[in-house]
Amino acid sequence: MALSGNFTIFNPHPTDTEIVSHSVTYPSNLPEDSEFYSLRGTTAIVSESVSVRVPTTFSNQYVILKNTSINKFPDKFMANYEWEGYNSQEDSRDLSISPNFSGEGMFNWDWGMYTNMHEEAYLHLSSSFISSSITNV
Repeated sequence: MALSGNFTIFNPHPTDTEIVSHSVTYPSNLPEDSEFYSLRGTTAIVSESVSVRVPTTFSNQYVILKNTSINKFPDKFMANYEWEGYNSQEDSRDLSISPNFSGEGMFNWDWGMYTNMHEEAYLHLSSSFISSSITNV
């Protein structure tokens, strides 16, 4: 099982022109091993670049699941998966070829509703992309 088609992924990129500043007060009881220990009990103005989501489209790609797992939390189960995109099925099976793009996903897992984690991960993955031309292969 795999997905084939044109995939658009979004990566955050900091802007150089838009900066936000905010005040941070460091607690006076920070432990000595804290990277902010020297700032304990002080207030500082911190500035950082605003990030924007930049789209990148990959055409005619073959996307596979790299792995899937279920994690147990105190109040729920979560299905996790990692995926990779290649130029072809053959490339995905060649250990010397790196993926063109990759990522990970997560969704709530319901033991009573789902039966095949791999299939559910593919369904979740296919709905995570901005694309009108993804097909199951």
